[in-house]
Amino acid sequence: ALAPLCLVAAAAASNGACPTDSLYANLQVTLTRATGYADRDGWGFGESDVYVDATFDSSTWRTDTHDDTEHAHFNHVWCFQGALSVQAFQVKGMTFKLMDKDVFTADDHLGTFHLPAGTTGNVELKAGSARLYVAVLVISANDDVAIAQHPKYEETDAVTYYPASYVLPANLPPGVNPPMVVGSKLNMEDAAAQGLDFEGIWWMSDNPVAEELVSFAGLKMNATNFAKGPINLAVPNVKYGRWSWLTDTMGDILRRYYSAGSPDAVVNFTFSSPTRGNITTGLVDVPLIWVEQNFPIIKYTHDCDKVYGKDFCDPTACAGTSAEGTECADLIDQYPNDMWSRPT
Repeated sequence: ALAPLCLVAAAAASNGACPTDSLYANLQVTLTRATGYADRDGWGFGESDVYVDATFDSSTWRTDTHDDTEHAHFNHVWCFQGALSVQAFQVKGMTFKLMDKDVFTADDHLGTFHLPAGTTGNVELKAGSARLYVAVLVISANDDVAIAQHPKYEETDAVTYYPASYVLPANLPPGVNPPMVVGSKLNMEDAAAQGLDFEGIWWMSDNPVAEELVSFAGLKMNATNFAKGPINLAVPNVKYGRWSWLTDTMGDILRRYYSAGSPDAVVNFTFSSPTRGNITTGLVDVPLIWVEQNFPIIKYTHDCDKVYGKDFCDPTACAGTSAEGTECADLIDQYPNDMWSRPT
């Protein structure tokens, strides 16, 4: 399958403060207390028994319940690990629901609070008379730790060796050049209007060849719409920072094979529609691989198996994700322009 690296969702939250010597940037959110909420238990039954559901990047976490209190002191800390968590918070923010726990009836809703995207510091959130107090801290990656843990970063005249985390510019320590060129509208023709969005850095998994990281920077189109026929995307895959391979035997063979080609050479992606295309490959002559001349490429949709067959696209089996419990259907909904499959 062919899937973008950006599909890796924010890491699951852990309770407790984030480490200050982390290899990656982390987002720390502390729910300190809640006040001013209604007493839904009624006269003679004490005060509300409150807890909070916190939702961030499509996942929800619950605090402990504080019984019989009109001022709940939670002091609950979540650590969302990784640069992608920080980036997701910059875009989406976070939502809290204050609830009253009941035994014999449904829990009562006491207020919904939204923490605006990118907010940091001590924040008072309001929902009617209820107040929620939150502290947000973004902890930058410790560059010394990054360098110490990745001593194998090396630039030679011919090859750059680097840890995979350095593909994301946010993870680069000072003085280290980005090993890959991130595809964007600034360095590639805009095919997204035709439903062909190849921005960012992409990860190829489950290949008959070693796993690869791919950039489509420099992409050019021969047409602007399908009314004129198939659209060809020419990708200069031999230029600097366009492809990376694992540092194993097969990856070394592939790197040497492609480095012998012209830096002006391109790989052609020919699409007959926004959901179906072919990739031309030169790997037909590489020993132990010998793939067919063209790879079909199919866009993941909820019914792609009905259109193209499960051998070509199975919407229940997307490329791997580190987000535990995430279903393929969720990824199709969240990233409609990013999920593609390729039979292996």
